[in-house]
Amino acid sequence: MRTIQLPLVLAVMILVQVDTRADEPKTAAEYVKRGNHHRYWGEDGNAIADFTEALRLDPKNGLALSGRGVSYDSDSKVTVHGVK
Repeated sequence: MRTIQLPLVLAVMILVQVDTRADEPKTAAEYVKRGNHHRYWGEDGNAIADFTEALRLDPKNGLALSGRGVSYDSDSKVTVHGVK
């Protein structure tokens, strides 16, 4: 019975990995959506990275610029010109 379970577990793990890669954002709007998710959960560093990538894809994206600014403001590890 154990010989059947191990291959099944490995197959499920491979499928889960494939699915997570498929969920990678491709557009600026998708990066903004994921950035907002990170910001909501207090993951400011991840949010900043996603908003920055959204701005790289669409430099005039106001939602990404605003979200990045709010994330910078709430991230206690980030200082702008030495001021926090």
